[in-house]
Amino acid sequence: MRTSIFFLVVFTALFSFGCATKSIQPVKFENGLEAGLILGKLQKSNESLDNFKCSGNLEIHNDDESYNARTVLCVKPPSSFRLEALSPAGPPAFRMSGDTESIYIQPEPGGQIYKKDAKGATLEKLAGIEIQVQDLINLLCGRPPVIPEGSLADLKADPKDKSSKTLIIYDIAGNMLQSLKLDENNSIQSAEIFDSSGKSIYSAEFSGSKKAGGFVFPGKIYVKAGQKKLKLTLRQIWPNTDIKEDLFVLTAPATGNN
Repeated sequence: MRTSIFFLVVFTALFSFGCATKSIQPVKFENGLEAGLILGKLQKSNESLDNFKCSGNLEIHNDDESYNARTVLCVKPPSSFRLEALSPAGPPAFRMSGDTESIYIQPEPGGQIYKKDAKGATLEKLAGIEIQVQDLINLLCGRPPVIPEGSLADLKADPKDKSSKTLIIYDIAGNMLQSLKLDENNSIQSAEIFDSSGKSIYSAEFSGSKKAGGFVFPGKIYVKAGQKKLKLTLRQIWPNTDIKEDLFVLTAPATGNN
């Protein structure tokens, strides 16, 4: 019951949108060519991955609320997914799914299903973190969060750690959008996402890795914004399985568009 109440409250309003005036900032690029090549490879990580299913665990810490549950997750990049948080008895206590057009949420078993526009949808009301759904899907696939068309990249060396470097993503106005820390193999270890004013929106860290079917996935993803935290652990992964598109649409009539 506590699980149902938690999700019913946080999904009363789900998404937030924001905009800010951009200013032109002069940027001195040190390694723009190399950065562009690395970014291109990162965006193609697990390129032949059509979809995957996995079991794992979801933890959310949001102000005074905490939630921990076993989960099953199905993902079809770039934007389709289905997540079910299981109750201690086994059946889903909460369901969420989405595709390129809509996000569907069922906060309690057998309860009302809410339908929202997928464009710009974030998990702000779920975990207090304005991470876009498509960003999280990219991270699950070992890729950078969504990068706007026309963005520029540069590569910065870490003077304290020669095996580490940082890939910086700028928008066309010269504002920093992302800071991606890479290891010696140019794999993403952590990411920090900024708005156009330079304010950090959230950070994400990878821990460990899971190999399945020739693909490499992060073992754990920690997403944080201030004191708000979301942790997703992947345990068993089944890549490129037979998935039907209607899996990403919750079947009950969608109501409660507010």
